[in-house]
Formats: sequence, C-alpha cells, structure tokens
Amino acid sequence: EILRVIASSPKDLTGVLDSIIRSAAQLTDADYSAILQAEGDVLRVKASLDPETARVGDEQPFDRGSVNGRVLLDGVTIHEFSPAAEHRTKYPNSRAVALGFQVQLVTPLMHQGVPIGTLLVSRRAWAPFAPEQIKLLQSFADQAVIAIENARLFEALQEANRQLAEASRHKSQFLANMSHELRTPLNAIIGYSEMLQEEAEEVGEEAFIPDLQKVNAAGRHLLGLINDILDLSKIEAGRMDLYLGFAEK
Repeated sequence: EILRVIASSPKDLTGVLDSIIRSAAQLTDADYSAILQAEGDVLRVKASLDPETARVGDEQPFDRGSVNGRVLLDGVTIHEFSPAAEHRTKYPNSRAVALGFQVQLVTPLMHQGVPIGTLLVSRRAWAPFAPEQIKLLQSFADQAVIAIENARLFEALQEANRQLAEASRHKSQFLANMSHELRTPLNAIIGYSEMLQEEAEEVGEEAFIPDLQKVNAAGRHLLGLINDILDLSKIEAGRMDLYLGFAEK
C-alpha cells in the first residue's frame, strides 16, 4: 500500500509520510508514530500522528541526550523501555516520559549508508515491541527514505527543467538579436554589390561582373541562412505566425 502511494504521488511527500506513520502505528500496536528529518543541526518533524505530542514543522536539537539524537548520530535502532528514572538518566533531553510514553522504538532513516532522519513508534503502556515489529518498523523506514529521495529528485528535476527553459529563452533571444544585427550589414553588401555590377556594365569593366555576382550570391545565401535562424528562434519563442492556405496545382 505504501509503495503504491509513493508511485502514484511522487511529489506528495507529506501524504506518503502520513500514510507510513499511520501504518507503522497500526501494525506495531503503537499509540504514537512520527518521522523526523535532519536539517542542519536540528531534527524537524515531517509527519506526526498526534499534533498534541509534536506538530509538523517543530524542530529539536539532536545530541546523545535524546533517543532520536542517539539513533541519528549512531545510525542504529534503539528499543527503549527502561523505568522512568533510568530513562531520564540515560536520556536527559528526552520528552517521552513527560508525554506519558513508557516504551519507545526508534530506527534511523538510512540513505546510502548515512542516517538522514528517524522513524519512531511509542507506547504508553509498558509493553516492549516484538522482534517482528522491530523488523517491520525498519521496513517502513526504508520506504520513508524512498519517498524522501523521490520527492528530492522530483524537485531537482523541476528546478533543472526551469533552468533549461530559462537557458533556452536566453538562447532564442540571443539568436534573434544576432540575426537582426547581421542582416543590416549583409543587406548593405548585397546592395553595394548590385550597384557595383551596374557601374561595371556602364563603364565597360565586364571582367569585374562575375566576381561581383559571386559576392552578391554569397551575401544572399548567408542572408537566407540568417533568416532561417531568425525563424527558428521565433518558433522556439512561440512568436511565429502561421498562415494556412491551399496551394494551387
């Protein structure tokens, strides 16, 4: 079910993570579940089963004084069900006991061997999780990493497409500007070559005419190429007007 949601909504990271924590809590018989992701020197809540316990967007510093911090720093799963006093001693920055949770199971989100966040489930009753439930939570963590990476790649692809579109726009503008700049001197070359041909005929300098004709033909050919480039730039910019008609046979 989770993989189907991931496949159908690659950019809906919030919806996928919400589905993961709901399923994780249900299938591990937990009272609470959440996903946190490392952002700089803090852990940010990305999905939370209960906003009274933690709201999406909340952040907390991570260090070895909390279960989440130790899981992230060490990249290992921690199953914590110590008595309240012992829990406070081991994890002085933990809020679990104050929130009424006696059992915590936290597993890291591993991407290419590096922990990038945590997935946790908690119980209010003192009932440790079974080994099968621990393995199940680690599978959910793998799916969360897939969802996070898919969303990151999707955003990166959108940004790359935006940059390509911007580069294409600048290229089309450059071609249009250069085409206009080149047409002016080419028109002058074509015009002067025609004038020189006429003068050569008038003064009887027939020997110059073939060379002048070559200059004129080369100029017209180059002008045609530049006009084609200008047309292409107009098409790419969406500024080409099309006139539909019927050709006579």
